[in-house]
Amino acid sequence: MKIISLHIVLFLLFALCACSNNCNDFTVNCSFTGVKTDSVTLHVLEGDYDMMRTACAATVANGEARLQGQIDAPVIAMLKMSGVNQPFYFILEPGVTSMQFNSDCTLVHGGQLNHAYAIIEEQRDDLLKQRVANRKRYLKLVADSTLTQKQELTMMKTDSVLCDSIQRITVTAINDGGLVGTLLRQQYANTLDSLHRSQLK
Repeated sequence: MKIISLHIVLFLLFALCACSNNCNDFTVNCSFTGVKTDSVTLHVLEGDYDMMRTACAATVANGEARLQGQIDAPVIAMLKMSGVNQPFYFILEPGVTSMQFNSDCTLVHGGQLNHAYAIIEEQRDDLLKQRVANRKRYLKLVADSTLTQKQELTMMKTDSVLCDSIQRITVTAINDGGLVGTLLRQQYANTLDSLHRSQLK
């Protein structure tokens, strides 16, 4: 009985030691298709100072790059790509995060927080696409001189509903708090109208 107990204790100690060395390791695998970049730099948000610091960098070879390091806990991160003006924000979590950058979209596979963040972004993106499609249809009817008053009223109402839906989703997600809410606040709080901004906690 004592031998079994000793083995259990040794196993637990080994597991704890292994976890202390590996549980906070992260790997970010990036692949690029139709996106020209030679290097990537990973920045993480220092919560105490509200500033980004450089965590690591890597060279892109054959359309791929790998970034590795350690973090104490999930954190808001920003990936800068040489030759690309717009940085990419995500939540860096221990474990493996895979990113596929295409010319028209970015796919991210990571932990639970990234999944939750992606769901909100997909909902926003879908509604934004509907607004763009509605606007294009409106402009085409105007250009063709076939726009009726009824169509104009319907399209204006549709745009208003879509805009309100985007803002409500954003406010709800921000007010839910956590890293997802914090990241969304940083990115979209200034895009809210005064009514929805007043609803932020």
